[in-house]
Amino acid sequence: MSKRRRLVRVEWDDVSGMSGWLREEDAVHLEMVRCVSVGVILQKTAQRLLMASTWDDEGKVSNTTLIPRSVVRNIQRLEAASPPGRARAKSAKGVT
Repeated sequence: MSKRRRLVRVEWDDVSGMSGWLREEDAVHLEMVRCVSVGVILQKTAQRLLMASTWDDEGKVSNTTLIPRSVVRNIQRLEAASPPGRARAKSAKGVT
């Protein structure tokens, strides 16, 4: 990740289900699950949103999430994320 990326919070709907037996009138009340993911956007197209929540100083990413754009409900910018190798951690008093 050599270019500066924005830290975002993405709300999206995921599938849900039940593996046990239900009466049909109870099954129709199942709802999708509202999820929240936080990270940087690696790719955004009309069909997909690819995010990573972890990256290193060598440009590698981890904890990626690929979300279909059709289920994305909201994308909110948070604070600017620093490129790897440039982030300076602030340590809390008394923490090493």
